[in-house]
Amino acid sequence: MFLNRLREVSFMFELVRLAIALVGTLAAGTWDLKTTDVPDKLVFPMIAAGLLLGAAEGFLTGGWSALATSLIVSLSFTAFALLMYFAGAWGGGDGALLVAVGSLLPFWPFASMFDFIPFPLAYFVSVFAMGLIYSVAYLAILMYRKKSARLLFSREFSKISITYVPIVVLLVVFLPMLPAFFSFAFAAVLLIAPPVYALSNAAERFLYVKTLSKDLRPGDMIGEDLPGLKIFKREIRGLTEKEVAAIRKSRVSVLVRGGVRYGIAFFLALLPLLFSVRL
Repeated sequence: MFLNRLREVSFMFELVRLAIALVGTLAAGTWDLKTTDVPDKLVFPMIAAGLLLGAAEGFLTGGWSALATSLIVSLSFTAFALLMYFAGAWGGGDGALLVAVGSLLPFWPFASMFDFIPFPLAYFVSVFAMGLIYSVAYLAILMYRKKSARLLFSREFSKISITYVPIVVLLVVFLPMLPAFFSFAFAAVLLIAPPVYALSNAAERFLYVKTLSKDLRPGDMIGEDLPGLKIFKREIRGLTEKEVAAIRKSRVSVLVRGGVRYGIAFFLALLPLLFSVRL
């Protein structure tokens, strides 16, 4: 009876963590889509909530595995997030969202088709899988809305369209010899890779725009290094009001970068895991 009660308490804590993770990532991702900024005032309380809930569960049940695992996962995700930030692949807010989910969900509260691997690893993989799909869709929609962007894509795709000839030959000749699953997987990769590559090249040119410094606004992301102002393009973040004022004083124009507003991907990455629940 006592053990059953402890399990019920632990399960309730896990449900609370899951609810905070879902609502928090959705809110942060939506805000990112609207403003290009993941709010620290939302994400850091999510991280604190994960650790505090682990401590509260440990105090009530005497089991400290949730808190210990939350700390381990949070620190591991923090190290990866810092690596991605300094590599110029993610903004600081994106990394903080990953850490927030790791802090809140050291375990998955339901039986799942992915039980053969630890939940943090399953989520980590899902972030990149769903993030790739989302990023391609985001760029495709963004570029479809502007004629100049569509022309850029057409030019880039025409440069590599000749690769479709050997691809079709490979599909027709070799894939029938493979098992059905591998045939489908290889066909999908071979057919999707060229247009995605063209989209990536076109987006890189389309998303970097020379802007008069007088039109620069706080929150804009810089697309070139400004060593004199200690501003570097590898730091994916919005400019502060002080930095905007300094740029306006020192330069006539500056390169501003756009990009995929990636925050919502951390919410989307939770959805396949929800749908994998075994009832």
